[in-house]
Amino acid sequence: MTTMRYAYTVQRAFSSAYATAAATAASPSTRNILKLSADLPYILSRPDWRNNLSLDRLAKSLTPTLLSHLLLSLPLKPSAAVAFFDWIGHQPSFQHTVTTHAALLRSLLRSTLPSPLEKFAISTIRSCHCRDELLAVLDLLLLAAERSCSIRCFNNLLMALRTFSMIDEMESVFEIISKGKCVLQTITTCGIEP
Repeated sequence: MTTMRYAYTVQRAFSSAYATAAATAASPSTRNILKLSADLPYILSRPDWRNNLSLDRLAKSLTPTLLSHLLLSLPLKPSAAVAFFDWIGHQPSFQHTVTTHAALLRSLLRSTLPSPLEKFAISTIRSCHCRDELLAVLDLLLLAAERSCSIRCFNNLLMALRTFSMIDEMESVFEIISKGKCVLQTITTCGIEP
């Protein structure tokens, strides 16, 4: 029970990063970025969007917090969100964090259009470098794994939980799996003590 309360506290703290993004977005130093980002859905809808000079200016100023804010606030199609996420990740001045991965995953989950949920759920898992980061996105990852019906997602999640010795959370995931129709691969369940 304590672990779940801790997970909730960490998740609330993690979610406050999005509130911080909104506050940062209102500061004078980022107003130009937000003006440009308002045009982002239109820019990304064009076939030659990667050649748009405005994006170069945006890329130099974009932070993980602002990217998360954009992904969660702009009406981007899943394909556009994924393409922009991949493009910005290849810019020398930018490095993705667990926050940006989670923002993309939330953006994909809120859409009814087809999207590569499994791929980005797994990349979100791999972006977690500590127990707290994984706890903060655990519910999001479970939702993505269930929605995509991905055994691979569940396997990767269980292996990450094991890496950080998160036994209670592993048991919760096994319980979710046992209620559904997911079959775990032997490689995941080997070495996990019941």
